[in-house]
Amino acid sequence: MANFDNINIKVFAEQSFEEIKEELEAKAIELDLDLDEGNSGIITKLFDIIAYKEFNLIEKLNYQAKQCFIIFATGDNLDALGVSFATPRNTNEKDDDYRARILLAFDTISNAGTKEAYLYHTKSIDEVLDAQVLSPEPAKVLVFIRSEVENKQELEKQVLDYLNQDHIRAITDLITVSHGTVEIIDFHAKIYAKANPLDEVIIQNRTKDLKQYFKDNEKLKATISVAGIYDALHDNNIRKIDLISPATNLEFAEDKYPVLGDVNLEIIYE
Repeated sequence: MANFDNINIKVFAEQSFEEIKEELEAKAIELDLDLDEGNSGIITKLFDIIAYKEFNLIEKLNYQAKQCFIIFATGDNLDALGVSFATPRNTNEKDDDYRARILLAFDTISNAGTKEAYLYHTKSIDEVLDAQVLSPEPAKVLVFIRSEVENKQELEKQVLDYLNQDHIRAITDLITVSHGTVEIIDFHAKIYAKANPLDEVIIQNRTKDLKQYFKDNEKLKATISVAGIYDALHDNNIRKIDLISPATNLEFAEDKYPVLGDVNLEIIYE
């Protein structure tokens, strides 16, 4: 999916509580309001209340405005935008996956067999959790999918039949559909931590976050990054982390995806 971090949309207001209060105080001086010691305390409290209400109103309006953009919308608002592009949400489809598929819809306008168009149509099938497309040579299209169905061959045939429709497949393309291959990643790290009465709870939480990080990246052509692992294991009571396996970033091909295997966290108290 495209990176939208650097997009600066001018619709949203950016004003802090302090800035709003400073504007109110400046306006009071401009209007020559009586701010003597007798009533300054009350007026200051009123400024706080008004600034707080205006700040919350700005936050609410910003949230509502963001929900009108595909790159920010969530839940039912994203569903409404998806329908506008003739792309309803699949069963149990997460917002990030759905958002990426909506953006692929534009590539289906052409039926010239683009990679993005094949991705869109493949991901539109409910049971397909993820997909990647390769074309190692002209007119040859390899589609890799990930799913949790028991009868994988049946799903592969369903996807192939769907992609082979005349309005989807480029006339010269020969399509092959297969499931990606799982790569089990065993995890081993040494954690240097300060002694804490809640050390077991801390380790349980870090293990939970580590598993969630890997679960979120169970995707074809995924990258398991050292930075992501450190972020999952971060805790104020942990002084240092030595990664033993994996010790470097792991990058997977289009036909492979990672699944976390055994987890070995060695705790060393200092």
